Amino acid sequence: MLNFEDTAYPRFKKTYSENELQKLFFPNEEEIEFCRNNSTGEKPLLCMVLLLKCFQNIGYFIQLNEIPELVIKFIVEKSNFKGTINELIHGYQDSGTKRRHVKCIREYLSIKQFSNGGNDLLERILPEIALIKHELIDLINISLEYLVKERFEIPAFRTIHDIYKYHRAKVNHKIYKDTFEKLDEPGRYYLGNLFLEKNQEHSLWDDLKKDLEKPSFKLMADMLMRQKLLQIMSRYNYLIQHLPPIKIQTFYEEANGYDVGSLFKVKEEKRLTLILCYLYTKVAKINDYLCNIFIKRIKKFNVRANFELQIYLDKKSEKTESVFKTFNEIEDQVKSGIQELDKINEIKNIVNTNQELFDYARTQVES
Repeated sequence: MLNFEDTAYPRFKKTYSENELQKLFFPNEEEIEFCRNNSTGEKPLLCMVLLLKCFQNIGYFIQLNEIPELVIKFIVEKSNFKGTINELIHGYQDSGTKRRHVKCIREYLSIKQFSNGGNDLLERILPEIALIKHELIDLINISLEYLVKERFEIPAFRTIHDIYKYHRAKVNHKIYKDTFEKLDEPGRYYLGNLFLEKNQEHSLWDDLKKDLEKPSFKLMADMLMRQKLLQIMSRYNYLIQHLPPIKIQTFYEEANGYDVGSLFKVKEEKRLTLILCYLYTKVAKINDYLCNIFIKRIKKFNVRANFELQIYLDKKSEKTESVFKTFNEIEDQVKSGIQELDKINEIKNIVNTNQELFDYARTQVES
């Protein structure tokens, strides 16, 4: 059974600071007046105050001896009660006075008993919640919010746990039944015999359960064959595409826990649904696997292309700088004060020496 401490089920803290005790458990004047009007004597008054303040904090009634001693001592000390805690709560636990106090507190806080409509509320909301949430923790936490919002007294944890477990199973069984009814006879026969193996030393089911290796281009051909096989086997997957992803994932995980022998001990409606969800998820996984290989390959090409591009740009940059440098040399000769014939000879010499650069510059202009 699920531990209530793993859920949002309200409970007392292990310890409280003085400020927390003052804020959470010290009654205001209106609350004291209410308890005084419904109690006769000091002890019943204090017991009713304890019952009221604890209910306000946890949302359900408990026995006074289940209240943390720190809380009881705090209220007792503030009230100047001279007796012991045992003297205070003795005789109150199962008394008619306590039952009357509980009734008065419900009316005072406008709280409804869980038995007075709480189960009907859960009957309405849980089928929908159980479709999108599978873990009991989630079902309990969400349902607690509804109960508090509708001002219902929170039932015992075992009660609420068993209700949610029942509704989750009910929703799952409906999915099994609906899926089975959508399958035609050939579909039931196909899925029902898909993993029956004459050779007990080899099982297709066990092969499919093997984890995929780390994405690698070397394995791509094998994985493409595996993908094709899964796609052929998944011809009826359209029947479960409407199911919430959490349900498909949950049924996949359950199916993955069976070996082929255990799988065929499961009732047919459930078994065929689990197989469909298993194949549906396996197809998605192999597609993701192949996409990862493709992405890794593209990234590798991209890195190589960037490297080649940088080499090309570096070479181009060097030639461009050489072209400008050569033209600067020509410009310097033009502006020099030497004889015109000498200028021409110097410029011819520069051009002849750097003919490759001039061809490169001409090519770049033409392109």
